[in-house]
Amino acid sequence: MTSGDLGKAMSFETPLFDINYGIGDNIQLKVEAPIQFIHSDGVTRSGVGAAEVGIKHRFFSDESRDMTIAVYPQLEFGIPGTAAASEDGPILKLPVLLSTKVGETGKGDVMITANLAYNLATSADGRDTLSAAFGIGFPLTSSTAMMVEGTTVQSLGNNMAGVRETLYKANAGFLGKVNSHLLWFGAIGESYAASDAGDTTHTCLIAGFRLIAGGP
Repeated sequence: MTSGDLGKAMSFETPLFDINYGIGDNIQLKVEAPIQFIHSDGVTRSGVGAAEVGIKHRFFSDESRDMTIAVYPQLEFGIPGTAAASEDGPILKLPVLLSTKVGETGKGDVMITANLAYNLATSADGRDTLSAAFGIGFPLTSSTAMMVEGTTVQSLGNNMAGVRETLYKANAGFLGKVNSHLLWFGAIGESYAASDAGDTTHTCLIAGFRLIAGGP
């Protein structure tokens, strides 16, 4: 997967390895680590970015409504010996995720997703944040789906400059099937940092493939 953030300073994460492994029907393990490239003031720096590990537990499922509710604790941290390790300390993310069917078309189901998370900063100068997202997904064809999503991240305290950091983001994503074991996906969005007077907007791009192992 490749992820990019385009603004006055540009950053890319490529390749971004996102490995998920299911245990039974209700538990999923995740490990993520990117190679990061940052271009700012005419200088490009590269290195291993922050890694992320997590465990997703689906504790509620209602098949009659295609509704699931899950918790997904994750830890984001810099791998020792990398540049990311010298930046902000580890962040513990504690999200609750909801997904449910709200309708259907001739091509497939229409779904909504929502999540709310408390993100705990561990560094002395870090600030805890609340994040929330809401999206609606629907099929475009029998093998391609689209999702429109809005997200926000709100700091629970002021930063060193006395400013309360706030971020809003809207994006459109696409998911397509190549075969039973390979999916492609992509997204484009725009973010707005209400607390950053110098560089308020960024264009965000994501593209990649998802390999599904196991099964027939």
